[in-house]
Parts: sequence; structure tokens; C-alpha cells
Amino acid sequence: SISIDSLLEGMQTEIAEYDLAGYTHFETRTREWNFNWKLVIDTFTENYHIPALHRRSIAPYYDDRHSIWDTYGLHQRTVNFRRSIDKELAEKAPQDRRLLPHTTIEYFLLPNALLTHQLDHVELWRVTPITVDRCLVSTSLYAPEPPLTDNVKRHWKKNLDMLLQVTETEDFPMMLNIQAGLASGAVKEVIYGKIEPALSFYHKSLNQLLAQSGEA
Repeated sequence: SISIDSLLEGMQTEIAEYDLAGYTHFETRTREWNFNWKLVIDTFTENYHIPALHRRSIAPYYDDRHSIWDTYGLHQRTVNFRRSIDKELAEKAPQDRRLLPHTTIEYFLLPNALLTHQLDHVELWRVTPITVDRCLVSTSLYAPEPPLTDNVKRHWKKNLDMLLQVTETEDFPMMLNIQAGLASGAVKEVIYGKIEPALSFYHKSLNQLLAQSGEA
């Protein structure tokens, strides 16, 4: 038998606080892309690319100066801040401050899933390898309450539309270019820097899983 608690290695305690059983699945969208599946997860591991890659979309709303990173066994979690956190810290007493409305919190679930709390909803990203250079990306949005009215349904549809507008016109086209560069053979090695702990840890964890399975 499989123990979820054992697999999550402590992360389950924090995830439980969201009370995900109370959320409602709104919609899942899928699309195939011509790049390696790991590149999908890679793009979520750091926020310093936001000012450059997302300068015309979400960059004005995000604080790329700070990020929190913690590990749970082979899994990990990052907390990235919106610029609204500055006002929250400046104007409210410590006991009155709220974190969730001002953050994007991402739980990296090995090997190929990402659970994200974004402002007022939850997203689940799942990546399925098809070939070494092709994958299927599934994006699901979960609402904190059942969307019973047309206005609420439009709200969540707009959220999902905006989310995929950013990833599918900015992040993933960049991944296509990276895949082409890697496939060309011109890139002899990839070096991860000290400002990329989540990216480095993700690949080290994958390598460890492979070693444990005898596939490395």
C-alpha cells in the first residue's frame, strides 16, 4: 500500500490547512507542447524572470525581490510575493496581517505535478511526458466555493483565461526556444546559480528518484 503522508514527507500538514476538500473543480484544460516535460516545472521554480519575460503582463503586480523556499524530503515549496505585500506590512499590525491574498504559493510534487494557491483559488498543473521532446500539460482550477451564478462562473473563467494567456504566450514559447537550443547540441552544459535553489533542487530530486529506481 502507498502512504500519502510518507510520500509528502511533512508537506501534508501545511497543505491540510487549505481544507482542499471544500474546493470545487471548475475546469481543466489540456494542451500538447513540443518540449521536454521537465521544462514546464522549471519555469515555476524561480521568479526573477518575471520582470523580463512578463513585463507586459504580470510583472507590475509581482515582487521579484523576495522569495521563500523550503524543502520537504524530495519535494519543495516556494512562496512568491505580490507588490501589495508592502502595503499589508506597512499599514497593519502583525496580528492582523494576511499572507495568502498577497502571495503565490507553489508546492512541487515529484515527479510531475505542481499545486498552487493563487490569491483566492487553487491550481493544479500536471505534466505527462509523451516523447523526450513532447508533453501534455493539464491545468485545473479549483474554486473555494461552488460557482452557482453566471457572474461567478465568468470570474473563474477569466482567471483561467488570464493564467493560460501568460503561460501559453510567454513562458511556454520560451520553453520551445530552450528545447530547440538543447536539441541542437550547441549547449554542452547547463549551470544553475545560487539564486535558483528550487530549480537545482528539483533536478537533484529527480536524479535521486531515478537512482532509487535503478533507472539512472
